[in-house]
Amino acid sequence: MPQVVAVVLAGSRTTIVTDESSDFNFYVYVKEEIPVDIREAIAIQFSDRIAINNQFWEPGDEWIDINTGCGIDIMYRQPEWIEEELDRVLVKYQASVGYSTCFWWNILT
Repeated sequence: MPQVVAVVLAGSRTTIVTDESSDFNFYVYVKEEIPVDIREAIAIQFSDRIAINNQFWEPGDEWIDINTGCGIDIMYRQPEWIEEELDRVLVKYQASVGYSTCFWWNILT
C-alpha cells in the first residue's frame, strides 16, 4: 500500500518467550492514514472475529486468524511518532511508566 513506510513484527512471537497463546504484533508505520474500510476489508479476508480501529492506546486492529487461531494485533504509527519517542528516551532521558525502553527495544530487535 502506498501509505506504508515499514512493517515491524514485534512482541513475544519474535522472542524465545512464546507459546501457543502468543499473538502476532505488527507495527505498521504509515505516512498517511489507511482508511478504516480498507483495513476492515483486509481483516475479513482472514477472520470472522475482528475488532477494527481500536483507539485505546493507538489506532489498531485485532482479529483471530481463521486458519491458525492465532491473534493478530496491528498498530498504526507515523514514523515521526516513533522518532519523538526515541528522542524522549535516548536524548532527553525522560522516563515513561511501562514504556521507557520498550519502543527502543522494538526498533533494535
